Amino acid sequence: MFLQAAYILPGQGEAIPRGALRIAGDRIVEIGRGLAPQTGEVVHDLGRSILLPGLVNPHCHLDLSMTAAPLPSPPTFTEWVDAVTAFRRQMTAEALAQGVAQATAELLAGGTTTLGDYVGDLRMLAQLQTTPFTGRAFCELIANGPGAAAARQAALRAEIACVRPYTPGWEWGVTPHAAHTLDRETLQTLLLQHEGDPQGPLAIHCAESREEVELFTTHRGPLATRMVEYGYEYGPPVDSPVDYLRRHGGLPRRSLLIHANYLTAADMIAMKAADITVVHSPQSHAYFDHAPFPFERLCAAGIPVALGTDGHPCTARLNMLTELRLLRQKYPHAAPRDLLATATTVAAAALWLNDRGTLTVGMRGDCIAIPAPRQMPKDPYEAIFSAETATMVVIGGRLVRGKNYHGLQ
Repeated sequence: MFLQAAYILPGQGEAIPRGALRIAGDRIVEIGRGLAPQTGEVVHDLGRSILLPGLVNPHCHLDLSMTAAPLPSPPTFTEWVDAVTAFRRQMTAEALAQGVAQATAELLAGGTTTLGDYVGDLRMLAQLQTTPFTGRAFCELIANGPGAAAARQAALRAEIACVRPYTPGWEWGVTPHAAHTLDRETLQTLLLQHEGDPQGPLAIHCAESREEVELFTTHRGPLATRMVEYGYEYGPPVDSPVDYLRRHGGLPRRSLLIHANYLTAADMIAMKAADITVVHSPQSHAYFDHAPFPFERLCAAGIPVALGTDGHPCTARLNMLTELRLLRQKYPHAAPRDLLATATTVAAAALWLNDRGTLTVGMRGDCIAIPAPRQMPKDPYEAIFSAETATMVVIGGRLVRGKNYHGLQ
């Protein structure tokens, strides 16, 4: 495959005007100016477009795509969780498939090529083969008690073994959904296992809401009340949700903390030492009206921040270009290339998938095209934040959206 565009933004390095990119198999083999198509090569002349790396979305809940729009915002975070749980219980296999198809179309339109998908419904694992994405599936463990946790893990691993042969390009793992959705013994066992023999990153929703902070620091509030009803016990109050993880097995090294909206200075010191990446979702953050996200504090502390879309119950558009634009609006003084990295190199590294995120020789052939503005900005990378839709998407050297695309093969 040979692609040529008015501009190529490789992610690392300067923009390449009137550049071209060659993909053989699923790898980039050549990039630069002055390249010419080879005999018999499939050529895509993108005209006045910008070619850039495919976007890496490390936080999405495909199995929550049964809602076409965000749920009505409830008075408390706990009531929102209750509403999502109710939707899960009534979701049919047909509704799940329809939701995944809708979400896939949205994600492609927003430039996603690699996905970190959070699986709460075992039926979702088979659905991954209906999407064109590659990435990492985080199978969420939610249980209260070692017996229930062992049974759930056995079911997850059995289903993974069934679908693994049919989902090439996907890595798999079992991860806690959140610190408060596992009993203390199981949480500690999982975290210690990860520290001793990491098979991939864990991804834990942590310090997401004020109610979660209240649960761990005072054992009060709506979420604490609900979890007591479910029979959970958390031991003595601690300083923060991150502190709770540290006291029950430790922060999972080289892993992801999802949201991390409410952090103490001590939390950040511990997160830096554990090589934690924080995943932020601007649309979801605004939906819940959280306190301002500590983006600048995290950057100053040397803690990487990646972008993700979260899921439909709290996100209007599963569109990474939208998330990038919102991040740019919040932090206009940040370097455009650094902001792009939150959806490319930083996110790929967080998923332990280091063969993507830039358009360089040897990397996976994942790229997207967006329209070039009539007047290119002084820094061509700034043009990314005006784009709303990817006009073309290539994943592993395979066209999955754009001209001449006729559906998944």
